[in-house]
Amino acid sequence: MTDFLEDTNEPASRAVKPRHSLQRKMWGWMVLVACLPLGTSMVLFSTFIWNYVSSEHRDDGAMLSHVLVSSLTGRVTRDWTRRHGELLDSLSKDERIAFVLVTGPNGKILHAGLFDSDNWNEYVKTQKNYATKGAVEMSQSASLDRYATGLLVRTAPIFNPPLNFGEGLENIAHNNRKLEGAVVLGLRDPKIATVLRDFQLAQIAIVLGAGVICLPLARMLMRRWMKPLDALVNATRRIATDPVPKPVVVVSKDELGYLASMFNEMAAKVAAHRRAMVDANTSLEQKVAQRTSDLNEKNRQLDLMASTDPLTGLANRRAFGEVIEKRFTAAMQRNIDLVCLMIDLDGFKQLNDAAGHEVGDKILVMAARVLVDNCRDTDLAARLGGDEFVVLLPEADQGSAHSIGERIGAEFREAAAGAITELGIQASVTMSIGLASRRASLPESWEQLLNHADQALYCAKDAGKAHLEIYNDSRAA
Repeated sequence: MTDFLEDTNEPASRAVKPRHSLQRKMWGWMVLVACLPLGTSMVLFSTFIWNYVSSEHRDDGAMLSHVLVSSLTGRVTRDWTRRHGELLDSLSKDERIAFVLVTGPNGKILHAGLFDSDNWNEYVKTQKNYATKGAVEMSQSASLDRYATGLLVRTAPIFNPPLNFGEGLENIAHNNRKLEGAVVLGLRDPKIATVLRDFQLAQIAIVLGAGVICLPLARMLMRRWMKPLDALVNATRRIATDPVPKPVVVVSKDELGYLASMFNEMAAKVAAHRRAMVDANTSLEQKVAQRTSDLNEKNRQLDLMASTDPLTGLANRRAFGEVIEKRFTAAMQRNIDLVCLMIDLDGFKQLNDAAGHEVGDKILVMAARVLVDNCRDTDLAARLGGDEFVVLLPEADQGSAHSIGERIGAEFREAAAGAITELGIQASVTMSIGLASRRASLPESWEQLLNHADQALYCAKDAGKAHLEIYNDSRAA
């Protein structure tokens, strides 16, 4: 269960941060939305001012052109232009006039008063036929370089008879007027160009001032708008690592507030599910631990039952066989002594038949307690079956083992006699003991060592019981 939680958390820890920040996108759109109308309005307003000024200049140019055309009415020839050249050249004294041209009916220039060569060159660039045919477009009105010089070009046709001021061209054919040429008048006003530049600078200053005021305000509003979204993003990132996800504070009733509320509901469900999983995992671990403990205890009890005599609590035949095999091998390797006492109860069968199995069991338990009380920590006492017992004494010589055997027999005889007297039974139970030493009998295996002790036991039985006999090769033979 814990592994499952870790696996579900792992993808969140590898989450990739967004490449494009929503805040940057909002900033970009805000700047675009703010600057586009401002820039468009600035261009449109500047164009409106220029059109207004240029319309005033066109009216002035129309009036001046009409006066010139009226005064120059007649057949336009080179002689004619020479005669009126002084009149045209006198216009150079007017600072508003950059140049004045008189053309024939085909647009060829018959007289040119070029008072400002820069403005003239700018005008020439707009005339397609000037470089190839040396002619200008008689029907064209131009507006050139309005921010540098404020230049306006006015073209007025010369008809014979002349047009009245304000008269339209629709009456030309009806009045049989003939086109004899045109007057091209270039008007300039540097003051207007200065006014337009100042107006443009004022517009730029207004835009910059508005930016200085509005951008901090927009930034403050942006942070205010983005704060709940950032909190929601951080809470989403923490939900994979925090054991108990913290709810997001709902500060508004708009879509972000609704999203925060939905996130809190989801986080609460995730936390409840996670707690349930942790509780289930803890409960499962406790159950597994308890069942493992119970199983180990059962196994221990089974091992104990398999290796212990249930009546006396001594080792049984199987456990004794495993121990004596290891001890005998170690004694052979280290060349140390190993003594075995084979014990049988005299008169036990008669007592058991006369007094019953309950009394017989008490005598067996009493015999086991006497063996345990007289054994060292390294010794092993076992019940081989019925009233037959065995004691294994590692690293004990034959003399000390004989003393232990004598003491065991004496203590059991005294204890058994007292117990039988209390029961009021006419019986006697003693111990016959056979002793075999590895160094003395030189057995080749642990089974042979037990056989030697058993032979010594039979010798004790034959010799009158209730005493201890040591294995002797000649006596056994």
